[in-house]
Amino acid sequence: MAKIITEGKVKILIPSQGNRPIKSSAFYNPKMKLNRDLSMAVAREFFKNRASVKICEPFAATGIRAIRYAKELVSTSNLQPQTPNLFVYAGDIRSSAIEMVEKNAKLNKVKIETFRGDANELLTARKYDLIDLDPFGTPAIFVDSALKGLKANGLLCATATDMMALCGVAPKAGTEMQKYDGAKAIKCEFVHEVAVRLLLGLIARKSKRVMKPLLSLSTDHYIRVFVKFGNLTPHTPHPTPIQKNIGYVNYNPKTGKRSLSKTPKTGYKHAGPLWIGKLWNKPFIGNLLRGTGAKERRGADKKLVKILETIYEECNGQPLYSSVRELYKGKQQPKLSEVMKKFKATRTHFKDQGVRLKA
Repeated sequence: MAKIITEGKVKILIPSQGNRPIKSSAFYNPKMKLNRDLSMAVAREFFKNRASVKICEPFAATGIRAIRYAKELVSTSNLQPQTPNLFVYAGDIRSSAIEMVEKNAKLNKVKIETFRGDANELLTARKYDLIDLDPFGTPAIFVDSALKGLKANGLLCATATDMMALCGVAPKAGTEMQKYDGAKAIKCEFVHEVAVRLLLGLIARKSKRVMKPLLSLSTDHYIRVFVKFGNLTPHTPHPTPIQKNIGYVNYNPKTGKRSLSKTPKTGYKHAGPLWIGKLWNKPFIGNLLRGTGAKERRGADKKLVKILETIYEECNGQPLYSSVRELYKGKQQPKLSEVMKKFKATRTHFKDQGVRLKA
């Protein structure tokens, strides 16, 4: 048995087992709707002036994400539906998932090229303009293949749900994470920003191209990054711009002092190597907000809009946000608005009771 649900501009047939991930069937996760909504908004903005786009979604499951790209990307660009200009490739290792993708593509009258097999095979089968890594757990083991398959001026989107590791819980904080090429996490008040920087750091260390994070965020049980890549030319200086943005977090839990640096500072706990550059491109986020404004905003996910608005405000603040709890340790904690006024700080989307101090 199966049922039909509506998300975005598509209708999807999903297994009747509900929302539990069952190995023998395609899996639909309603909690990732915001993730998919944001991905559609980013893709529409990123490709609005492109005449041709190739998209790869190697973990298709029901096909919800791939089909939404095929259906919704054309709505605000010069791409036309049902033309050779838009190519969407969806893969999954399970035959049951591929069958579901094909049924759902037919239901929505879109063309999806399916592939049954290992994600790394699909990622390196051709060159893509957008690669979306949204696996169960870590995307780390697929980053090499994704970078090989991504065109110049392409967009890599990656979700990580292995937050226990990235937040220094398991393995124990300070332990090298094999999947992240030996990087170490730490427990701290700003742990979710460290998690984002660890993922970006892994991507950067595996890449030989100039990269620019357009949007990075943490919400619910995952982190998500959207990264634009250029080309590495023979004239690229050494160290490359990427190497200049790889370093460490230094943190003293007793004093609360924290910083980013190229090398670890003595007398501090450390996380890294990780990304020490910018997490966001403010003009791009401004364009996203305008794209979800006015008439379109009324139909947009309120949480999505709030996250984007908060990120836009915190773009120019100091790295490594602070919490009200640590700023007023041992004292009565005032309202967040009072803290923001006193420290001339902005909110951070990473933590409800967190602020980003003025740079």
